[in-house]
Amino acid sequence: MSHGPHFIRRSIAAIAAAVVVIPLGLSMGMGAAVASTAVPSVAAEVALVDVISQGRPVSASSEESSELPAGAVVDNVPTTRWASEEGVAPQWITIDLGTGASVSKVVLQWEEAFASKYRVELSADGATWTTLATVSAGDGATDEHANLTGTGRYLRVYGTERGTQWGYSLWSVEVYGTPGDTAPTDPETGTTVNVSTAAQLSDALADAEPGQTITLSEGTYRGSFVATQPGTAEQPITLTGPRSAVLINEASSGSLSGCPRPTSGWNSGYGLWLFEASHWNVNGVTIADSKKGIVLDAATHVSIDGVLVRDIAEEGVHFRRSSADGVIRNSEIMRTGLVKAGYGEGLYLGSSKSNFNCYADSSGFDRSDRVQVLDNDFGPGIAAEHIDIKEGTHDGIVRGNTFDGQGLSGENSADSWIDAKGNDYLIEGNTGSFAAPGTFANGYETHNLLEGFGCGNVWKNNDSDLGGVGDYAIRVSSTSKCASNPNTVYDSNTVTNANSGLTNVAVTPSGETPGDIDPVEEAPSANETLVTSISQLQTAIDSADAGDTIVLEDGTYSVSSSAPISVAGGGSAGNPVTIKAETVGGVTLTGSASFVFDEAHDIKIEGFVLTQSTKLEVPADSRAITFSRDEFVFAQSAEHNLMIRADDSVVEYSWFHGKNTIGVYLGIEGAGSTEMATGVRVHHNYFSDQNFTGANGGESIRLGVSPRALSVAGAIIEYNLFENANGDPEAISVKSSGNTIRYNTIRNSFGGIVLRHGNDNTVVGNRIIDGSKGIRIYGNDHAIINNYIAGIDDEAIVVGSGTLRDHYEGEPSDSRRTNDAPDRIRIALNTLVNNGDGIAGETNRTVPPLDVTIVDNIIQGATGSLADVPLMQDFYWRGNILWGSASDGNIPKAGYSRSNPQLAQDAAGTWRPGSTSPAIDAANQTNHDDWVTDDIDGRARSGTFDVGSHEVTTAAATRAPLTTADVGPEAG
Repeated sequence: MSHGPHFIRRSIAAIAAAVVVIPLGLSMGMGAAVASTAVPSVAAEVALVDVISQGRPVSASSEESSELPAGAVVDNVPTTRWASEEGVAPQWITIDLGTGASVSKVVLQWEEAFASKYRVELSADGATWTTLATVSAGDGATDEHANLTGTGRYLRVYGTERGTQWGYSLWSVEVYGTPGDTAPTDPETGTTVNVSTAAQLSDALADAEPGQTITLSEGTYRGSFVATQPGTAEQPITLTGPRSAVLINEASSGSLSGCPRPTSGWNSGYGLWLFEASHWNVNGVTIADSKKGIVLDAATHVSIDGVLVRDIAEEGVHFRRSSADGVIRNSEIMRTGLVKAGYGEGLYLGSSKSNFNCYADSSGFDRSDRVQVLDNDFGPGIAAEHIDIKEGTHDGIVRGNTFDGQGLSGENSADSWIDAKGNDYLIEGNTGSFAAPGTFANGYETHNLLEGFGCGNVWKNNDSDLGGVGDYAIRVSSTSKCASNPNTVYDSNTVTNANSGLTNVAVTPSGETPGDIDPVEEAPSANETLVTSISQLQTAIDSADAGDTIVLEDGTYSVSSSAPISVAGGGSAGNPVTIKAETVGGVTLTGSASFVFDEAHDIKIEGFVLTQSTKLEVPADSRAITFSRDEFVFAQSAEHNLMIRADDSVVEYSWFHGKNTIGVYLGIEGAGSTEMATGVRVHHNYFSDQNFTGANGGESIRLGVSPRALSVAGAIIEYNLFENANGDPEAISVKSSGNTIRYNTIRNSFGGIVLRHGNDNTVVGNRIIDGSKGIRIYGNDHAIINNYIAGIDDEAIVVGSGTLRDHYEGEPSDSRRTNDAPDRIRIALNTLVNNGDGIAGETNRTVPPLDVTIVDNIIQGATGSLADVPLMQDFYWRGNILWGSASDGNIPKAGYSRSNPQLAQDAAGTWRPGSTSPAIDAANQTNHDDWVTDDIDGRARSGTFDVGSHEVTTAAATRAPLTTADVGPEAG
């Protein structure tokens, strides 16, 4: 972060010469003024208060680089400074002044990356903070906070809003007053345990006693960290450290019998686990790169303060097994659900009723009651609800939090900031927003999964920006189910950019209590209307309300481009307007057109046979359009069949077939020329019999085009079957970023999967069988994992070369169309059998692939080369098993073993390792579960993974090669 010339900060001596005597005995200076410095009298100079911050220990929420460290603010070197990570708020920097320090004045010298809003805070324990000064209109000048009176150990500058596009940067933080003790001890027991290694941390947790403080040095701590010793109300146990103390539990391992509890030989994968460890304080640290973040089981009265939880496979923080009376405050939770999106809640209070057998107490419920959630930042990148309040819990408080909904996945109904299934929660003073990518229905929702629950919750003073996507800020699922204990929405709540409004229930005026008004009755049941002509169909569509179903009588109907079926407006999230055939496949629409969409939303088109001669397009001004159980058999004059440009659209259980001309079956693009629709899902469809003979332009699915390559679409293409997809070398062509291609089967097809343009795509669990093309890779940060490729004519996986390295915003169109050499690619746990070649590269472009990891794959064959990439730069090969009469290629010797994986074909023709295969428990890397936790068949992987796409186990498979019985209009 270089911001040009800067002013040189004053020396400490110069500052000291301008300090005025601070009278003692003042009360704590809440919101002290920022003053300019006056020249003092000689008498005042004699009575100066010392600078107490110089050389003291410093920690920070982040550092932009090692050249801009936190310690620079107290080093008295005028040319050094601290800078936080760019573009992120909030951020903080903390100085340890020693126990019992008194503070009278703080001087902050900002660099150009300043805070427009921030607080100066003081704490005795790093957990509970008192505000000394608040700034709401910072200008980047030197800020002098005088007339302060406070005592504590930690002085923190907490930036809440950036004044520039950068981060936060300070040349100096100068604190005046009286220094504290340099070797603080716990006042009750005198015990502070300082740890700097993972082993020391594990021992300290195991041996913890009431009143102890376990203090972490900065650094990374890898392992399984479990606390089972409780503190007491009078003497809690404290685990504290800077944000740069990072706890990581990279992989769950071993086996567990029964419900989760600390068990020898089993690693939970939890970053920090408090098991029956009540009365703990957890302060300041980071939990990252773990299966779950922080988990509390039967741990009451726990305080979590100022922590960062990030990059978690499942949920971030979980109060479970009646972990009541806790608090989480001043913390950040982001990027959860990286492996299991539908289980990636930011904060989880209680347990699902399906898990009461493990986590309920004698009441029959998980009573993780009275948990307070205060002043935290949730998101972006939280894949499930930011807070999931489970059925059976009561009386919590959710106040002062910020919710950034970008990245909500929509899986497992994850489409809101809060899902309130418990009772009598106060949800107050929170701020929520949403922006693509992601799936977003409403800001806050209630649900009634248990009789009598999902009731009595109160919303006050919440501000909601639904981004033009969400329907209601607060959607109450039922009033009749909560008639005796209604949910209450006060008029102090506000909403902007909503499709429907503030709430779907009556609003309570501020000052009234819920009992002052009558509950609103639920909306009447939706209508179903049978129509027998296109004109009747149009009339019914024009007058439809949310939840209505319009049924067109079976038959054949002609629709022209001059008089198409017009769809405008629509339903609401969870209550679409459904337009369907009387029976699936019973209505055929002929002619030049069918449906035309104009600012439509929440529409479902179901059961039609579409034969039109022009492209069917869903424009970007629409949203949430679903095609379900439809048959697309367009006339050859239609260049493309279906083009989706609308966010949150779905194509499911449909059949695309019979195309012999240029154009795609299904295209996904977006608004303008560079944007992509976000949140599109394509699943359980059948793509067959595509026979265009041109060189290209006949993809079955095309996810973007080159000008849209850097747009993050977040699409999910899963459980689709491709047979005789012969229109292009790319059955699935990806030309955008941030997509997931998983669990598809491509059989007897010329086309494969090609990451042609774009970055950060995941290709996992796909099967390509008995065709011509495999997987080809260009662009950056892709993961190719758990795939099975067998019996194809050409290379199984091609690591391409490029014309350039890295596309960029604003580049010329001719440049954007060229291939970007792959960078930071992971190719792991794939099985490649009897293909023309195994893993290959290219020589037709000159820029080599860079930083590619190829590990723990099975590559077997009798022709060509098993692993030969002519252009390589910084490749990492390890743990691969090669077998067969094909040549090894140029894979380095350290990257593989020549051993028979004992592959044999099962009844479905799939090659699998035998029970004594050397692939069993042989994976070289231990962090595969950052990407996957099961094999291609859905069988759980644990411990050391098996090499290749299949785990050798007796467990039942949950996925298999797809057949026509699994996909298309008649499946499911």
